[in-house]
Amino acid sequence: MSLLSIIIPVYNVASYLRQTLDSLLVQPQISECEIILINDGSTDNSLSIAKEYEQRHDCLRVIDKTNEGVSATRNRGIAETKGDYIFFVDADDVVHPNALEIIIKNLKDRNPDILVWHYDAFYSKPRITPLSAGNLTPRRLKGDREEIFNDLLRRGTALSLYVKAVRRSLINDISLDTRLSYGEDFFFSWRCFLLAETVDYLPYSLYYYRQTPSGAVTKFHEKLYEKYNEAFEDIKHFAINQSLFNNDFDNDINYHFACRLPALIRMEYRAPYSQNEKMNRISMILNNKRIKHALECDSRLKGKIYDLARAGDMAMMLKYSKRAAIKSRLLFPLKKLLK
Repeated sequence: MSLLSIIIPVYNVASYLRQTLDSLLVQPQISECEIILINDGSTDNSLSIAKEYEQRHDCLRVIDKTNEGVSATRNRGIAETKGDYIFFVDADDVVHPNALEIIIKNLKDRNPDILVWHYDAFYSKPRITPLSAGNLTPRRLKGDREEIFNDLLRRGTALSLYVKAVRRSLINDISLDTRLSYGEDFFFSWRCFLLAETVDYLPYSLYYYRQTPSGAVTKFHEKLYEKYNEAFEDIKHFAINQSLFNNDFDNDINYHFACRLPALIRMEYRAPYSQNEKMNRISMILNNKRIKHALECDSRLKGKIYDLARAGDMAMMLKYSKRAAIKSRLLFPLKKLLK
């Protein structure tokens, strides 16, 4: 049995897949891993590339299925795993040349429920900082589970699936929310931390996330507000079932829901319906009791979009999102050239 199962959803990534797989397979510690590639109905050459690598590497297995979306694809990967820990990798990213050495050493030596690390974004070529497993010692995080989750969120390393190795037995009864096409990793990660007894933290970048002009953040996700509303209520019931729910946790739900405001307003800016309907929907979002409570009571919510939300300036919120989207689109070629 492998120590680490690496799950890679594959969908139309023929341009990047070889680089991703090579960044893993060149590492000697890959012998202690299994790689599960799940092709989610790709229409390009991704599946043939995946099968080519499967023929050359015994540790790699390809599963081909019809298109269902990334959450269902990751859930299928979880169901297929045999390792003690799970590590999710996106099929257009790369890992640090010593990532597996560092991860596996710390999993063996310290046996945490979750091992967390950092990531760096890149546009063309990652800037890799030399690291050695012998010089890195993670810190075991203390405090209650919600405090640990919030602390890691502040550090920017709790949310994404690719910044952690999670004990397989920890997630027997949880899965990624297939209703969500954006932000699903947040809710899955939150559940993982609520279940974890021990969390180790490495303040080093072991993963490199590729910035592209067509990522999930740039797309319109229909009824995102309604889906988030359901997902946050599900978290509440999950915490109740785990005997972790209290008033502080309820306030954290309010805060995290309000933190989704920039994404929610972006969706309304991109929506294909009329300006009047966009305004009606933003009004509905701002009148959500959880978001409203957080805007009124939580000083952690700082920034232009929250100031506009508190003022009820819905038209300006849309304009702000439009400007941010245009700025991001115009700056992307320059960032790709420089980074």
